[in-house]
Amino acid sequence: MSKKEIYFQQQLGLDEKNSNTIKILMHECLLEPLLNEMRDALEAEDYQSTTKEVVNNCTPHVKKRNEKVTPMEALLMMDGLSLEEAREWASEI
Repeated sequence: MSKKEIYFQQQLGLDEKNSNTIKILMHECLLEPLLNEMRDALEAEDYQSTTKEVVNNCTPHVKKRNEKVTPMEALLMMDGLSLEEAREWASEI
């Protein structure tokens, strides 16, 4: 067993099948692009959830009225429009 296999299995807690899969991905130079895509997907997901929280925090009067707003309406409200103005403007698009 090579040092890489020992590292994958002991240090990372991988079984033989997953260890071999990682070895193949590394050999084919596919591991790094795969990890980058996974990281980007996670960052995009975090960004979307953070954006929703920020939009909700920026529109407290909407919470009080228990009305749901679309992302477009929320952005327009952040630019200074009232909820009614934002809905009217968004409906014209």
